[in-house]
Amino acid sequence: MSATFLKIEGVEVFVCSDSRSQDYADLASPMDRYPRYRHSRPSWYRFMDRVLVAVHGDGLTGLGMTNGGGITGALVAEHIRPLLVGQELRDVEVLWGVVHDSMLPFGATGLARMALSAVDIALWDLLARYRQLPVYELLGGALKLEVPAYATTVDVVSARERGFLGAKVTASVGPWDPPHVVEEWLSRLEQERAAVGDAYPLMVDAWMGWDLEFALRMLPRLALLGIDWLEEPFPPADLTSYQAVASEAARHRIRIAAGEHHGSVLDTRHLLGTGAIQIVQPDVTWCGGITELRRIIDLASQARIPVCPHFGGEVWALHMIAASDNCQLAEWYVDDAQNIDITPGPRVSGAPRPKDGYLSLSDSPGFGVSIS
Repeated sequence: MSATFLKIEGVEVFVCSDSRSQDYADLASPMDRYPRYRHSRPSWYRFMDRVLVAVHGDGLTGLGMTNGGGITGALVAEHIRPLLVGQELRDVEVLWGVVHDSMLPFGATGLARMALSAVDIALWDLLARYRQLPVYELLGGALKLEVPAYATTVDVVSARERGFLGAKVTASVGPWDPPHVVEEWLSRLEQERAAVGDAYPLMVDAWMGWDLEFALRMLPRLALLGIDWLEEPFPPADLTSYQAVASEAARHRIRIAAGEHHGSVLDTRHLLGTGAIQIVQPDVTWCGGITELRRIIDLASQARIPVCPHFGGEVWALHMIAASDNCQLAEWYVDDAQNIDITPGPRVSGAPRPKDGYLSLSDSPGFGVSIS
C-alpha cells in the first residue's frame, strides 16, 4: 500500500424521493395530541426523503445514506463539502470532529446530525475500499457473517414463515383514542399472538405516541400477550416518564427499548440514566454515523445493555452489528402496504437481503454496495 494517504477529491449529494407513503403503517405518534394531525403522519411528517452522499478520492467512491431530504442535502453540499474536499483521509474520527464542531454554532443535532451521519458513513466506506477491506474489518473484524433479523411488519405470520426470529408491530392507538378503539387494537394484537403461538417473539412500537398514564395501563395487557419489548413509548426528552415506567415494566417482564431518536452518545447516556432501558436502538444514519454508533455501543456495553440498531438490517449498520459482541439482532422492514421488503435505499444495489431470517455479509471492499 502506498505510504501516502488518500485525498478527498469531491463530495456529491443525491436527494432521493421516497415513494413509500409515510403512513404505510397506522401508528401512534407524538402529534396525536392534536386532532388535526391525529393518525395522519403524512400531514406533518415531511422532509424525510432519503439522501445519498458519495465521497470521491483516488478513483474510488464511498457511499453513505441518511434522511432529511433537500435540507440535509443542502447542509452536505453547502457546508460540509468545502470542509472535506482536499483533506487527507487518515482517520475518520478526526474528520468527524471537524464536521461536528463546525456545526456547533447552529446546532449539531436533528437534520444537521443526519448530514454528519451520511458523510461519516461514506468516509468509512471510502477508507475501507481504499484499503481493499470490508468495513467490518476496519471495525475490528466480523464476529459473525450471518446476522439474525426480526421483521417490522403487519403480517406476523409471514414473518414467522420467512424465518425471522421475531416480529414487531406498531401501536396504532394512544391516550387520545376512545376506549373501544384501544380494545379493538388489543383484540387484533391478541389474534396475532394466537396466529404465531406463544413462543414466537412479538414486540410493539409506540413511536413516541404514549404518555406515562397510558403506558402504565397498557403494560399488564401487553404482558398477558407475552410482548417481549415495548419500543419508544415516550418522546425522547421525556426522561421522567421513562424513569417512572421502569419498575412497572420490570414487574411485568416487558423490556423497554428506545434510542432511535436519541441522537448522540450524550443523549443515550441520559436515556440509560433513567434505569428503564433494556435495549438501546440507535440509528446509524441519524445518530452521527458509524463513528458515533461505536461510541454508543461501547457505552451500552459498559452498562451491560444490548444494542439493536434501528434499521439495523440496512447495510450501513449491518457491518457494525457483525463486528460487535453486543449487537445480536438486526431489524428488517417489510412494506406494510404490499408486504414486500423495503430496500436499503434508492439508487443503491448489492446490499444483503434476508434469507431464512438471516442477513449474510460478503467480503467485498467497503459496504459492497454501489449506485445503480
